[in-house]
Amino acid sequence: MDELEKTIRTTLSDTDKFDAAKAENLRKEIVQMFEDKLKKVYRYAWLCLIICVAAGGVAGACFGVSASLGSTWGMIASAVIFMGAGQSMVTIKLWYWIMNNKLNVLREVKQLQLQIAELAGKNPPSEN
Repeated sequence: MDELEKTIRTTLSDTDKFDAAKAENLRKEIVQMFEDKLKKVYRYAWLCLIICVAAGGVAGACFGVSASLGSTWGMIASAVIFMGAGQSMVTIKLWYWIMNNKLNVLREVKQLQLQIAELAGKNPPSEN
């Protein structure tokens, strides 16, 4: 463990090149980058949900038409498409939840890394 602590201490002791204003700008850029990524994921999830709802609506309408005409295969196909659309919506919602959490955790980790670098730049390590 002593070697690891020495490596960390020597890495953080290179504070001559640290600029607090640059770190603040970098922090803002990172937050903006993750917000942009999250917006893209949000739009993609909504687009897929709209497609699934439309497919489910069409399948439901076809099911009603098939039932009135007495077409068994049409009813089965419509029911399968309707159920597939419902399951696709659940899958998309789960995907969005996972991506949202992933991007939020990554954003927090990057902010912590910048805060550690900033603190290391303000308080040089002791020589004990």
